[in-house]
Amino acid sequence: MLYADIVFMRVKNSRRCRNRRAVSAIAFGFWLTAATIAAATITSWHTVALPGQQSQDMALSNADHQWHLRHYLSPDCECSRAISRYLVRRGPLNTAIEEVVLVTSGNDALRAGEISARLIRSGFHTRIIASSAAAEARVEAVPTLEIEAPDGRIRFRGGYRDRTAPAGVYLDVSMLSDLIDSKPVAPLPVFGCATSARLRQQLNPLAFYFRKLFHLS
Repeated sequence: MLYADIVFMRVKNSRRCRNRRAVSAIAFGFWLTAATIAAATITSWHTVALPGQQSQDMALSNADHQWHLRHYLSPDCECSRAISRYLVRRGPLNTAIEEVVLVTSGNDALRAGEISARLIRSGFHTRIIASSAAAEARVEAVPTLEIEAPDGRIRFRGGYRDRTAPAGVYLDVSMLSDLIDSKPVAPLPVFGCATSARLRQQLNPLAFYFRKLFHLS
């Protein structure tokens, strides 16, 4: 092989390497942009009302004919963790049967177990379910409060606080008291984190696509 041919092949291979690096850099740039958008979206979830959470008067089977409170929380959501700390401080109510349902994404089992243990020590019943199971129960974001009447109807499903309320002021107890007294309660949006794949994709389709492309959880 002539010296000129060898030089030409080296130059050609060098250009290929540079092209590969350029393509990789572009792909990484897209991923970084999507990740940044995702981070901004995750932050905004805690101040922006999440869609599709309010649902009332759904009929369930209530064998014990008592009021039920279900707290849907996620160990990955800071708003949910704040609610769990609040529940530990106040303890279970004597006017209803309460259950805390921890919605997990599959990689937060340790934290879910720790939160569950603290709640159990405070007297709560807890259950750990996957986010897909929560979505089947029509819960796609957390923290979500569900209040079930003795007749089996879901009288409230939504958030814990009004946007104008100070941090740490939750309305679960007062809403239950109003419902027991047959008073109407206003719908409250959920301020927190999306848990279902459908809602995450709706909120941030670009980041959702890149997470699938790069096989991120």
